[in-house]
Amino acid sequence: MGMKRIVLPSIWTRIGSGLIDFLLTAGSFCLVFFAAVYPNAFDGDQYVANQNALKAEYLKSGLYLETGGDLQDPTAISKDGDEAFSYDTIAKLNRATVSDGTKEYTFSLVKNLYLFYTGKCADFDIPVMTRSAFESTILRVDDDVSGIGSFTADPATDTYEIGLTERDYEVRRTAIDFFLEAYDVAERAVGGSAAVASLEGENATLMRNAILWAIPTLFGVGLLFEFLIPLFSRNGKTVGKWITHLVVLDKDGYELKKIWLLPRFLTYIIVEIGGGIASFGATFLISYTMCQFTKKHRALHDYLANSVVADEKTSLWFLDRAEERDYEERHPELVRE
Repeated sequence: MGMKRIVLPSIWTRIGSGLIDFLLTAGSFCLVFFAAVYPNAFDGDQYVANQNALKAEYLKSGLYLETGGDLQDPTAISKDGDEAFSYDTIAKLNRATVSDGTKEYTFSLVKNLYLFYTGKCADFDIPVMTRSAFESTILRVDDDVSGIGSFTADPATDTYEIGLTERDYEVRRTAIDFFLEAYDVAERAVGGSAAVASLEGENATLMRNAILWAIPTLFGVGLLFEFLIPLFSRNGKTVGKWITHLVVLDKDGYELKKIWLLPRFLTYIIVEIGGGIASFGATFLISYTMCQFTKKHRALHDYLANSVVADEKTSLWFLDRAEERDYEERHPELVRE
């Protein structure tokens, strides 16, 4: 029997070591990425300009409010009655007043929708309708499906109103829901226009390209903590392993050749960390489950790197079998049967 004695650390020591390394890597990544990489990779001025252009497009439709400088969908103020304002009457569709705490805003959903389909919709590649077409196609006046019995449009008095086919609760609820759905269809048409889609697509590209820089940043930070530090330290120690007194050996208990640190690093950073982010921690969990239940407590990166983690204080190991035999010859009294 050889002289070497390999003592495996507890799973909690392994987890503690891994947690230290993970926190160092994650913390350094956040510091480097958000302080240096992201501000230079993201064109914030262009993004803001696009957002302002988007707001102008939405406001141009006449379907939205601008309250306190922010874009507001008037149909989303409240529909369910749980807040101070709710579209529970036809009168509120005809004219409503809401407050943001500092200023009151008066608007008419009926007017907004009418002016959109009879003029403003042309800016969004939608054919302009006549009043009669608006009444029959959008409001479906005198149709039981809509519950809307009349429509009034008087620009001189700024009066735009709809009325019910009959004064019944079910009819009122039907008319309100039908109108709000028609309003929502118009808003979706604006959101799907070429100009809006182009601006949103450009901003999405700006965000995506900036975020993609997280990949090389994570790789670079991981390269430092998980490859370069172990490469130039004795027995493949990371900072976490140095603190918890762990060493990385080959699977037979001898010193691990430095070349194996590369697949160990690549598996950890790409498969376990990168895959863990993509799978919400699944690959990371699988690796540490393997570490707990396999015979030599080997994680996924240990299998692919021909390695095993041992307790530094209680283990005895050698460079290779030749060094072990030389030690045995010089100390025959210590050789175990």
